[in-house]
Amino acid sequence: MRLVLTVAMCLTLSMTANASERKIHSATSKRSSGIGSQSPAPAEDHWNGFYAGFLVGGTSNRSALDTHVVDQSSYYALTNLAILNEAGQSTAQSTNLMGGIEAGYNKRAGSFVYGLEGDFDFSPIKNISAVNGAFFIGDSTTAPFSVTQNLAVNWLVTAHPRVGMLLNPQWLIYGTGGVALADLSASFSYTDYYPGHESASTHKTELGYVAGIGSEVALNAKWSLKAEYLHLNFANISTTSDNLTRGSQQFTGTPFSHSADLTSDVIRIGLNYKF
Repeated sequence: MRLVLTVAMCLTLSMTANASERKIHSATSKRSSGIGSQSPAPAEDHWNGFYAGFLVGGTSNRSALDTHVVDQSSYYALTNLAILNEAGQSTAQSTNLMGGIEAGYNKRAGSFVYGLEGDFDFSPIKNISAVNGAFFIGDSTTAPFSVTQNLAVNWLVTAHPRVGMLLNPQWLIYGTGGVALADLSASFSYTDYYPGHESASTHKTELGYVAGIGSEVALNAKWSLKAEYLHLNFANISTTSDNLTRGSQQFTGTPFSHSADLTSDVIRIGLNYKF
């Protein structure tokens, strides 16, 4: 019996000693892991410095397209000229997906954040109008004609200051406005029953403006997610031609004037990383 008690006491003392050793080792490890470590930077630090990210969204686009003819070679009867010029005034609309990249700089002053942002976007915008009409060539006889007009956007660039207010350390609302550049291509064609044909095209990098509002949430000190609405407006691009032909005959005295403009409404989201 004494031998059993002695062994039990020895085992108890050994287990107690091991448990104490493990507690001491655990506490030491926790203290050691804290040496030199830093707590995560608060999310409000996100609103100072440079950032860059990706954009994706959609656009709703509208173009006013115009083909106008001044007939100095008597190709058209006056009534038919008026019909053609009326048919040449049209509106085209489209919706498209878009994607791009952006970069900018923020500066925080209390509850306010201001900075500058720029982005480069790809959006396959194509606004196409095709109008079919009819000329009067007799008391009750008509002859068909068609006017086709197309505006395409190859890319968009914007540069715009942002000014916003923090609703809390993580949530920013802002307004923005600035300049925009768009690479625009326009093409125009006319055909009639004679058979007559005319065509023209133009390509231009057009300056416009951008304005909008948005909201951005700091996920942590490095990453943020934003959503914004932008309105973009670009003035007319235009061209003229005097290449109206009927078979081998050319009517240089019947010049055509063409123009197209663009407005776009953009809704997009962005994921940004702060450097």
